Amino acid sequence: RRPSALSGGQCQRVALARALVAQPQLLILDESLSALDPPLKVELIEQLERLSTELGFALLLITHDFAEARRLCARTLIMDGGRLVEDVDMATAANAPGHPATAALVGAWRETSERLAALTAAPES
Repeated sequence: RRPSALSGGQCQRVALARALVAQPQLLILDESLSALDPPLKVELIEQLERLSTELGFALLLITHDFAEARRLCARTLIMDGGRLVEDVDMATAANAPGHPATAALVGAWRETSERLAALTAAPES
């Protein structure tokens, strides 16, 4: 199959496989999952979780998606205006953010999660 015939998800899988062939100690993902549809994003996150454990590499994840970061990372560095404003474990970031930028990110994630849950909830009979 020609590379131009690959879907976005297939291209992401190929890119991940190419990166992992080198057996890295650190895998840097810069908005690598942002253009994927939600089911494929979840699948790739699960694969990354499994592979990082099995192969023993660390992840440096650059993302605007707090849910993605929460699944893949133990710690987070929050930047605001190009400056590092908070270095914290994910549980603290989610439950007791210490900087307004962290609070805004977590608030947006919670609001989106709640709206998505409401949209996907079974209608009352």
